[in-house]
Order: sequence, then structure tokens, then C-alpha cells
Amino acid sequence: MLLTVVDPPSVLPTSSANKLTDVFHITPKTPVVIQPNETISVTVKFKPNRRIKPFSEKLYMQIHENVEPLCLMMGSCIGSEFQLDRKYLPFGMVVQGCQSSLKLLLSNTGELGARDNCDNLFTITPASGYLSPGVTITFIVDFHPINLQQNIRCDMECKLENFKPLVVSLTGSCVSMPSPREILNFTTVVRQQDKKNIVLTNKSGETWQLFPEMSGEYFLGQDTIQVVPHSVKLYEVTYTPLVMTEHDNKHMGSVFFRLPEGQVLLYSLVGTAEPPVAVARIAKEVPSKTPHIEILPVFNWLPVAQRFKVTTNLIKSEKFDPVFTLTGNDYIDVPGNSDRDHRLTFFSYKECSLIFKVSFTNEDSGEYQFYDLALRVFKCGSLDTFKMETFVRKPITYELKLKNPLNSVVNFNISCSASDVQFPTPNSVPAKTMKYVTLEYLPLHPGENHVRLDIQCSELGVFPYELVLNAVPAPKEKPLIFNTSLGIAVSLEAQFNNLAHTKADFGCKVDHNDFHVDKSVLVASAHTGSVEVTYEPSSLGSVHALLTITSTTGGEFIFPLIGKCTPPKPQGPIVLKPGTGITIPFKNVFRETKTFMLYLDCPSFVLKNNTETIKSKKDSLYIGYASTSYFLSAIDGTENTTVKYLGVRNLLHTLPLSSNAASGEGDARAAPITPPPHSNGRSRGIKAAGFQLRSSVPVAIPGQHDQYLLVVAPPTVKYQ
Repeated sequence: MLLTVVDPPSVLPTSSANKLTDVFHITPKTPVVIQPNETISVTVKFKPNRRIKPFSEKLYMQIHENVEPLCLMMGSCIGSEFQLDRKYLPFGMVVQGCQSSLKLLLSNTGELGARDNCDNLFTITPASGYLSPGVTITFIVDFHPINLQQNIRCDMECKLENFKPLVVSLTGSCVSMPSPREILNFTTVVRQQDKKNIVLTNKSGETWQLFPEMSGEYFLGQDTIQVVPHSVKLYEVTYTPLVMTEHDNKHMGSVFFRLPEGQVLLYSLVGTAEPPVAVARIAKEVPSKTPHIEILPVFNWLPVAQRFKVTTNLIKSEKFDPVFTLTGNDYIDVPGNSDRDHRLTFFSYKECSLIFKVSFTNEDSGEYQFYDLALRVFKCGSLDTFKMETFVRKPITYELKLKNPLNSVVNFNISCSASDVQFPTPNSVPAKTMKYVTLEYLPLHPGENHVRLDIQCSELGVFPYELVLNAVPAPKEKPLIFNTSLGIAVSLEAQFNNLAHTKADFGCKVDHNDFHVDKSVLVASAHTGSVEVTYEPSSLGSVHALLTITSTTGGEFIFPLIGKCTPPKPQGPIVLKPGTGITIPFKNVFRETKTFMLYLDCPSFVLKNNTETIKSKKDSLYIGYASTSYFLSAIDGTENTTVKYLGVRNLLHTLPLSSNAASGEGDARAAPITPPPHSNGRSRGIKAAGFQLRSSVPVAIPGQHDQYLLVVAPPTVKYQ
């Protein structure tokens, strides 16, 4: 078999391998004969002499007239490769003393970096540097001729490491400056605009395509302008200064028009940049004694970052000595062509009207911007709320802080609309210090109340606060306990303190008829008052009541009353002289009028009436002394019966005789009685219905008279 190894161009003339034939060396180059079962070697050498991008190509073999692929070859060769975007920079005509700039791009399209070094035949920026693979750098080439000369030409070389120099041709001409047709004067504040128009008149029959040449840092205009035949077109020039001008240092510039007919138009530009006006005038109304935050945007008009120093000046004040603070950072950094907010914190102690100038100055350039800040300070509302809660007549305290920010001693006067809040006043506070004042809340009446507390200072104004005072009703006072027997009244005193600042009239009332008090009592301020409470029971056992002592100024006192009533005890002795009489105080302790039956056990005593009808809480009973003694009992038909008797010794005894009225029938009740010494044990004078003697034999008790047992047994009496 005859085998021939061929390059791709031999069989595929259109293949990209045409560019690779000089870098490949393939052997064998001549046809060879391969015997059956024979193997030969094909050697492919890749020897590049330039940078080659990654490729993929097939190697073919020809067997007789047939061409078949033998293998696939892939590879690349890295190296340096640099390109300029153009080889010719025409600057045209440049007026003497002026400058023209063009851009030139240098690209590294290879895989290796290199350092560049361009000859400074013209001014080029940057003059040297490092160019990484795949990066394009922009050169600014300036042509600024000094001497008048036509057809200036220069070849500039850009020298690269491990690469041939790249050459670009620079051409231009230096012409004298023609006299300006007109001087355009611009005047504006810095960083604002002023615009002027130039009239271009085309009297020819051809369209003008003009490329104005503008000089001057802060003058701008269109790059091209088209003027149709026989027409007039306005060309606008904008003056936007970024720095202020001095009196003898204006911003200068020019605009140059090359006309197709060979004529030129030159206009001189003169700009005056005045100091800036306020970025804004801000007017706010803010409360006193309250921090106010004002946010001011700070602008950077340059493409590079700037640092501004912040200064605040008080321009106008309606008061001679306003006490205020206006604080913020001393410096602020603003990135290029952006803005950043500056925070100012304002605090005023008194009502006033203030105007500030807040300036932001670049200390290197002297350029600045500022705001006019007008603040009217009005009287503030409540600065804080303090809550004080306690029981009535139990004091509670709160520590109030007084702060003096001044460099001199000040006096604070405290006032409060609540009379039950006490505090020391005035209070002197040294310079730059603070002091705590104790507020004491001593309520006399329960309930919640919102009151105002003012702290007055002539230098700092009024500090208003709100007090939430909550007085919980006081617990009841110590109870008064009364112990007595039926028919006997007992009295105790209820004592209380008048904590009011003036004398107070206290009204007294009790919620039970067995207790009695005076209607009112007058107590001086800071003195102890007392009320006499009388307990006069109307029934046996215990009763509970409440004594309420109330004053509109002194508050309310509640005393629990506990009355304990035991059965009645004997009273006397009552001494009468013969032939005389006496009225015995026998009170009707019941709440309604009652009729009482009277009995005497001795004929020496006489009664005015055998029955007495006595009104509630009234007493009336007359007894006269005769010569004999007899038995006396008083029965009112209720469950409490009192028995009294008189003897020679004029002893008067009272015996409780109770009966059960629940069923309407009386049970037999017994009580021992001692007869008079002259009775000899006889039951003389016991004639009341329902009474009987169980025994007429006296019972001897040591130290006492002989006693008989008197039994009450009214089986048919129904009690109401």
C-alpha cells in the first residue's frame, strides 16, 4: 500500500490551516510503501515563530486516490502582541499658546504583559506604565506649540518590552491668534451656570459642518454644529465654574470656528464666578428643652473625594443671651460626584428665634457651600411623666434631677398644682453639676390625678413635667372594741390626725343605731382630733359597725366598731330618805316606744304608776320612800325582762329573766334573788303573773344574803 502524509492545504485549500503550514514540519515528506502488517512512524513538529491563537486542525493521509484524516492537531503559542488604534494623529491648526488634545488607545492583545515607554516628543499622559494581557490603556496626547510653524510632523515611538516599537505620526500647525470678533462676559455664582449665544450666519450656498474649538476649563459647547445655506444658527456657550474667581483673576477662554471658506471666527470668553449662595434656607419650629436633629445634604461637585470642615455661626438672635447648643461632626468626607448627609443636633433651653449659617469648606481649595438655618423655639410640652402611687396618708418620695449646664450658679424654683406634693424650693445648683431633689407625695384623698410640675429657672426657662398621682384608699384604722351590759352605755375616743395644711371640719357618721357620735369636729392643721363614740346596746351579743370621719380637705378615716353586750347587771344601791322620792334613770334601750310594768316588793316604797310607756332612748321612773319594803319588777313582754327590788338597806338589784320567743311559748327561767333581811324568807310582794318561788327556804351563800329562787314561767304569754 502506498501511503502519503499530506498537509491540510494540499487537500483543503480553504482551511484555516493555510496560516499554520510554516510552523509544522511533518516527516516522512515523501510517499512510502507499507507492506502488509507493517507499521511506520509519522513525526509532526510544531515550531511557531509568532503568537498563535488556540487552533484545532486535522492531519490527513492519502492512500492512492483516497484522502482520509489521520489525526487531530491542537495547540497554541502564547506571546506578546500590542496594537495602537490608529497610526496617525492630525491635530490641525492650533493657535499659538493654545493646546489641542487627542486620545490614543494602546491594546495588549497577547498573553504576556509588558512595560511601555513613549518618547515625550509631544506631551503624553501617562508617559510609562505596565499593560496587562487583554487590557487597553488610553493615552492623552497634547499638542501645545509655542512658536508659529506650519506642517509640524513628528513620529512618536512607543517602546515595549520584548516587542517591536509602535510608531504613530503626529501632525499639526501653529498659527497666530486672530483678533476676537467679540468678548463674551459671563457672571454667575460658583457651581451654577450662565449661558451666552453666538450668532453664526451662513450666507453661502453650501451647508457648513463646523467643529468649534473651545478653550477654557469651565466653558462648554457642542462639539459640532451644522448651519444650512442662507440661515442663521445660534451656538450656545455655557459657563459652569467650579471655583470662585478673584478680582484680578478671571476665568479666560475662547471658541474658534473654522469656516469652509478659509475664514475663522474667534470669540473671547471671560467668566466671573462669585461666592456661592445658600444651598437652601431652612426654617423650622422646634420645642425647647427637646433635642432636634437637622439633616443637611453636603454635595461634592468634583470627581474626586473631598473633605469639608463644618462651621456654624450664629447670624441673628432676638434675645441677647440665648442658651443653646448646636453640635455635629467637625469634618465630613464626601465621595466624588455624590453627596452625603450631615447631622446637626440642636438643643435650646429657652424660647427664642435664631438664624445660623452652617458652612462646609474645603480647606485646601477654599471652596465652600452653606445653609441658612432659621429656628424658632417655642415653649415645650411635658418633658417626662413620673408616676407616684401610694396609700392615702402614706408618703412616697421621688428623686428629681436638676442639672446646671452653665458656668455659673443657678437657682431652680419648683411649683406644682397638687397641694399634696411637697418639695424644697428654691434649689441652688453649682456650675456644671447636678443635684437631686426629693419630691414627697402624701395624699389625703383616694383617686388618680394628673398634675403639672414646673421647674423654673431664669437662665434656663421652665422645665414642665407631668405627675401621675395615684392614691389607693387607706386601710381601715385600728378597731374600737366596746364591752358593756344591756342598759349601760360606754364611750371610747377615736383619734386621728389632720394632715391638711389648714384647719378642717370633719363630719362623723356611723352606720349602726347602737353607736352615737357628734355630727362634726373641728381640728387644727397638724393636730390630732378625737371623736367620742358611745355604744348603747339594744340587744345582747356582738354588733359590727363603721365610723366614717370625712373632711373635704383632711380626707377620710374609717374606724371599725365592735360592740359586745352582755346581760344587764344589778344597779345601785339607791339611797332614799323617809318621805322623799327619787327618779331612777331607767332608759328604754329599744328603737321603738315600749310599755313597762313596775312592781315593788316593799310597801315602804310607792310608785307613781304601775306601768310606764317610755319612748325609745328615753328614761322616766319615780319611786317614793314610805315605811315598808316590797318587791319591784318591770316586765315589757320581750325576751329581756329586768327585775329590781328594794330592801331595808335600800339595795336595788336587777335580774335578767329571759324567755324563748321563738315558739311563742315561754320556757321556765330561774334566777336567784336575795330577799330583804326583814322578810324572814317569805315571798312577800311577789305577785306578778308568771312569777313564782320554787322554794321558800333560803339558800345560805357565804358572804351574801340568803337567796330565794325566783322562777318566770309565763306558759301562755306570746312575745312579739
